[in-house]
Amino acid sequence: MVVSKLLGSQYAPRMTIVSTPRCLYSPQCQLEIESQRTHANRIVVDYSQPWAVLMEDQTHFPSIVTDADDAAVFAIEIKPKWGFLPPPHHMMHHPIKGRHCRFCMHSLLKTRSKPGFARSTFCPLDLFSCTHERVLKALRCLELEPGNNLRAFVNGNGVLAGSANDAFQKTFRGGRALPSSIWDLVANILCYEPLLRRLSKHQRCLDRVGIEKLWEYQQRHGALQPESVDEWKIVLLKYLETGFGNEANSVDPPHLKSIEPTQQSIFEFLMSASLKDCSIMISLRRKTTSFDTISQDATGIATLNDHSFEYKIRVIDVDIKSVSKLAYYCYQDNDICNIANEEKHLLNECFE
Repeated sequence: MVVSKLLGSQYAPRMTIVSTPRCLYSPQCQLEIESQRTHANRIVVDYSQPWAVLMEDQTHFPSIVTDADDAAVFAIEIKPKWGFLPPPHHMMHHPIKGRHCRFCMHSLLKTRSKPGFARSTFCPLDLFSCTHERVLKALRCLELEPGNNLRAFVNGNGVLAGSANDAFQKTFRGGRALPSSIWDLVANILCYEPLLRRLSKHQRCLDRVGIEKLWEYQQRHGALQPESVDEWKIVLLKYLETGFGNEANSVDPPHLKSIEPTQQSIFEFLMSASLKDCSIMISLRRKTTSFDTISQDATGIATLNDHSFEYKIRVIDVDIKSVSKLAYYCYQDNDICNIANEEKHLLNECFE
């Protein structure tokens, strides 16, 4: 819902609600499933739920079932993180947020709190600039130090993100010269598609008040978590129909349920937090025909050095955050900014 309404239906993965198989109620089945989950995906699964959401595997093109070289699929997952510097009213206590982006400051906190953590030179604002030179710089920085912000796959199997370009070259073999770098191709796609511009805009507009003020609001007034998907739809539609959160247009549309303005701001912030933590999946396969048509699964065609690739872009991991996390967000923001102030000599200034 959030992806379709805010970023575009072409970037929304196909999902289907299915009844939970009875076998999932078995402790033995649950243990087997848990043993196969990666260490980075440890969200607690409630196996008692009668329904589940089934999503297509984004590392594949669903219509491809052959192992032929020309049918091979190379996919990358990028976590773009925050795509804006906050406005002055977000900086009641920490003006440093206007000079350095959240990701770059957060890396200092991780360096101190996580032994062995390697800081990346990646700056999300380079990626969100949508200028080829800066986007390419961001992607190459991710390749050098992927952390959990870059993953790569060949035909659904994970490969080392730091060797993504080598894997790309090997995947599309056949004696034909390939583009010099996978990152040139990905940069072309990201600069052409409107996705990053939309993502940055809605991250910013949904976070119009800032965590410092929102936490004060929460402490004074409290906030209830929307209880259903329908209530979240009301929050989203009000945001869209009142000028993307513009307070000058803050009157509720007559057909929408009234929501107290403070609560609306908190709910919008939680949607912004989801967009700040989403992933972008880009899947590529070689285009073997000279026609301009693309398969129904593809988003578009990218060409580099006379080689054409069909690509598919989907936005995933847009789970709505809980109101209970507001305190965590506030304390984390404070910790990040305090460390950044102490070690600002280690930071380069960030620019949108």
